[in-house]
Amino acid sequence: SGHTGGVTSIAWSPDGTKMITGSSDTTGIIWNAKSGTKRLTLSGHILNITSVAWSQDGTKVATGSRDNTCIIWNALTGAKLLTIKGHTWDITSVSWSPDGTKVVSGSRDSTCIIWDAVSGTMLLMISGHTSAVTSVAWSPDGTKVVTGSADSTAIIWNASTGAKLVTLKGHLNGVTSVSWNPSGTRLTSGSRDSTCIIWDAISGAKILVLKGHKDFIASVSWSQDGTRIATGSEDNSCIIWDAMSGVKLLTLPEIAPVKSVSWSPDGSKVASGSWYNTCTIWDVSSGSELLTVKDHLRDVVSVSWSPDGSKIVTGSWDNTAKIWFVYAPTLQEDQSDNTFSIVEPLIKASDIDMQKCLLGLSKDSVVRAFVGNVGSSKCRIDSIYITGYDAEAFAVVSGLEQYNLAAGASKQAEFRFSPYRVGVHTAELNIVTQSGILRQPIRGEGIAPTLKVVNSMLDFGKVRIGTSKDTLLFVTLVNIGTTPLTITNTRHAGPNDVDFT
Repeated sequence: SGHTGGVTSIAWSPDGTKMITGSSDTTGIIWNAKSGTKRLTLSGHILNITSVAWSQDGTKVATGSRDNTCIIWNALTGAKLLTIKGHTWDITSVSWSPDGTKVVSGSRDSTCIIWDAVSGTMLLMISGHTSAVTSVAWSPDGTKVVTGSADSTAIIWNASTGAKLVTLKGHLNGVTSVSWNPSGTRLTSGSRDSTCIIWDAISGAKILVLKGHKDFIASVSWSQDGTRIATGSEDNSCIIWDAMSGVKLLTLPEIAPVKSVSWSPDGSKVASGSWYNTCTIWDVSSGSELLTVKDHLRDVVSVSWSPDGSKIVTGSWDNTAKIWFVYAPTLQEDQSDNTFSIVEPLIKASDIDMQKCLLGLSKDSVVRAFVGNVGSSKCRIDSIYITGYDAEAFAVVSGLEQYNLAAGASKQAEFRFSPYRVGVHTAELNIVTQSGILRQPIRGEGIAPTLKVVNSMLDFGKVRIGTSKDTLLFVTLVNIGTTPLTITNTRHAGPNDVDFT
């Protein structure tokens, strides 16, 4: 507690140690996320703060306000670095470019403006909507900006020139929320017409319309691996959808209108905030309710996970923001009088090359000793998840559960590669440990099919360790191209190819 007005916006610092809250009392406050101690109060706006955002390096904060201005602050000292003026009505949304050099703001004056984050110079004023801009977001590669509007459309713009690239038309009422998939190839938009639409971000084609809610959608969010979408609605429900097929995977029933939904970083859980002062954490595999927190005095309107997935932060109209542990932390204890020390775990992991795979197919590979404990003390692996430009092309098939590794021990994991285009796909594996996140690259190459594999699986069944097994099983290849092919060699490949000859 510390604000004298409603908490309107919440954001984590990139390192997860701090949190900033914006309030209708016209101030922003930076807090210590562990102790709840107030570190800095950002005072300078004369009307309600509507949006807050951290720069990617965590050194600056941008705030948007109903006083029509955007202020950039030093996140370490609280000093006001810039006051940006140019909008003629409330700023509704602010967002940093991925490289941290620019800020984009959306406004009820129907425009969005791209600013130089160092000088405050207006680089581009983008006009095209006929009603208020309700949401702005940069594409993951920083080359485009998408705006959602109360005019029922979303528009993708060139972030360098301001040229209108694609207009997404299809909703029958105002767009309330927009979100990119991790690779920047698709967009989803939620609307007051109770539908969520998935769009091709290049052509603007409508790929899928997700219908199932009975009232307007207040929040949409992609999972970090790009395979699922969560929607929260005023109809008292949250729905999990398959992002490729549009199939409804799960309906999470709330007892009140859902105002906010947020994925856990590993994609195993969803948190939903509701009007009845609660936040509920759901297991998206089973749909079971894992935890409901009930300590707010008014509606929970904002929910967000910490980057390591161990905590959530909730914002409420009771003027408070609260941080919760999703599971009890494991503490190290000593019950003797002897001197002891707490050591940092030493963990190594392998880079993953899934090699080549035909478009339309998937390839699984088990990587032995993927994660290893090279230290002298036991360590803990909490989860593994995938982020990055091509995250939706990869999946962790096994190795997601929490486990301990003794000194010198290692653990295998199984990965899947499903290319969606020709060429190299790259992403990043995030291994969450008790002391931080270890990041390793994963890659694979999608190749166009000129040969069709009729029976692609050779199953050797069970083979005792230390022995070998031959098989008369075979694959049948069909030339589906337009020219003759000569097969000069066959070979096997993949992270575990040493098991086969």
